[in-house]
Amino acid sequence: MPEAVKLKKCTEEHCKVHIDGKCMDALDIDKGECSHFYLEDSTEEGEKKSVPQEVKKVPSVKLYNGDEMNADETEQITHKHSTKVIAVVGDSDCGKTTLLAEIYNSFQRGANGDLLFAGSQTLIGFEKRSHFSKVESNANDPDTGKTIAREFGFLHLSLKKKEFTDEEATHILLSDISGERFQFARDSSTIMKELGLLTNVEQVIFMIDGEKLAEKKARALTISNAMTFIQSALDNGIFNDQTNLKVVVSKWDKMEGDSTFDFAKQIDEPFTKRFSSRVKSFVVTKIAARPKKPNKTVTSGFGIYELLNDCYLVKRELNNRKPYFTQTESSREFHNIKIQPEI
Repeated sequence: MPEAVKLKKCTEEHCKVHIDGKCMDALDIDKGECSHFYLEDSTEEGEKKSVPQEVKKVPSVKLYNGDEMNADETEQITHKHSTKVIAVVGDSDCGKTTLLAEIYNSFQRGANGDLLFAGSQTLIGFEKRSHFSKVESNANDPDTGKTIAREFGFLHLSLKKKEFTDEEATHILLSDISGERFQFARDSSTIMKELGLLTNVEQVIFMIDGEKLAEKKARALTISNAMTFIQSALDNGIFNDQTNLKVVVSKWDKMEGDSTFDFAKQIDEPFTKRFSSRVKSFVVTKIAARPKKPNKTVTSGFGIYELLNDCYLVKRELNNRKPYFTQTESSREFHNIKIQPEI
């Protein structure tokens, strides 16, 4: 009888242990750590006899790749930590992605005021958005790639205050989505109602493009479009009396010194008068995440700390929050941490 040869096998379809002898999850197969691995008897004539081995079953977890998360993937944050979800919305090119990139870049330079960076599970997602603003991109001018996703993506930050470093970090999820989705929603109740996720967040940051406000011919339409979106969101129940709404004029460096524009009379007062009574909290402010010519009045990252600090502090009672933003009991244990099962 030909001598039997032991072949390494795995029940996982994509594992190549039979080729290179290595577990796809980097587990030690010799110590029986992989529950999918087994040895199979084979003769030189090719006769095979399957003899799965008893192995020690150990908990396993799928490691995240570091890119932006979809709504379901945020469960790995929300099921482990109390989490604040911040929706950043606005038309195309209003500066949403630049804001997210500069929030990340500000921590590359150190603390942002009294806020300390305490980690992120989406570092690759942040890096992709900030790449074109860095020297290694070889770009002539700082830039930010355009968001093309039609569904919500999320970037994760955990932050601490300098005076509370011994306390648990505050976890924040910042949304990113194509501006075209909001432009369509502004003119369609059907599409607006598809943005129901906005009812389940701690804060909505609605951005108005300051560069368009700087163009006198586009100014009135830009203001009107912003009001129309907020009004439609209220009429369709997307914004309600539990919404913390912050209206932000971006690219303030484009507006500074423009004697034809009055921020208080054209933005702050009319928006506050029309909408503040219909939401839980309402604030109007301005930022310049990446001014082309910083000065004493509009510095680099102008307004970012105040915006981020508000995200850190904001609170909201969400009694009907959807499952993927709810902290619940775990069904599987990994290193004594309760986590959501793989979907």
